[in-house]
Amino acid sequence: MYEPRYFKDDEFRKLTPSCSIAQMDKNLMEGLDELREAVGMPFIITSAYRSLDWELAKGRPGTSAHTKGMAVDVSCPNSYFTRRVLEEALKRPQYFKGIGVGKNFIHLDVMYRSFAPLVWGY
Repeated sequence: MYEPRYFKDDEFRKLTPSCSIAQMDKNLMEGLDELREAVGMPFIITSAYRSLDWELAKGRPGTSAHTKGMAVDVSCPNSYFTRRVLEEALKRPQYFKGIGVGKNFIHLDVMYRSFAPLVWGY
């Protein structure tokens, strides 16, 4: 298991649904550590691994990178933070293949796409 520099297992256990770093993709966690270092500000993860059953119970199709432990959502408290995370994530296509920008969060995933990174808004 990859031991992240900036993220602790108890942060993941407090999420809804709860999960652990062991359920997360190693490449994602390495990318998050590198991204966190580059941004220079703490990250608050608001969503990580979500089981297929959890996704289906929420009325979702269950095809999200979250169901494979290959995605997180990062809280973005202001536009400056959003911009910094987006800028630095785009510099790391070897990690981040999917980047979704919401009003107060950024979705980051490492799910393979032939055209990466794919960026979308919510």
